[in-house]
Amino acid sequence: MMAEIAPLGLRIRVEHGLGSITLPPGHYTIHFWSQYVLWRVGKASLNFDTTRGPVWLYYAAPHTIYSAGAAGFEPQQRPGRSGLYVIFGLALLVPLLVVLIALLTR
Repeated sequence: MMAEIAPLGLRIRVEHGLGSITLPPGHYTIHFWSQYVLWRVGKASLNFDTTRGPVWLYYAAPHTIYSAGAAGFEPQQRPGRSGLYVIFGLALLVPLLVVLIALLTR
């Protein structure tokens, strides 16, 4: 996962689990994304303020590349679960339908 902090233009690689970034006091926007081959997927942005002290940010990458990510000040649920179920359902249903049609047309 990657994160870019504006207006600093600071780009960092974010690992799973806890990580820390030291920033001077100010107002920032952080853009999160995951890298899939050449594309940025699971994009999410969050505005935050460090003038009052440390801030905890959370990012959750989506289940599929077709969903946006989730960012917030509390732990986030991974979006895109229903899309994942649709993909798995179609992967199981289409071959079963092909076999059923083949058996019925004999």
